[in-house]
Amino acid sequence: MTSKEIVKELIKVTGNSLAGVSKVIGVTTQGLWNMLNATRRKSMNVDSLCEILDVLGYKVVIVPKGMNVKNGYEVEE
Repeated sequence: MTSKEIVKELIKVTGNSLAGVSKVIGVTTQGLWNMLNATRRKSMNVDSLCEILDVLGYKVVIVPKGMNVKNGYEVEE
């Protein structure tokens, strides 16, 4: 999954909404939608990703390649 796909999935599974998340991070709902759906970039910048994940109760963790990720998501692109 891409970072954008992971964020969209987490918004759903945590019971949040684009409007709720966008309000907390200080952007418009349209701005967050654009961040998650813009076709010119496959992934989000790390700062934005960390900020959104924090709102959703998640964080970015870096592990060595080949290590299995348990109870989490792996960015593939």
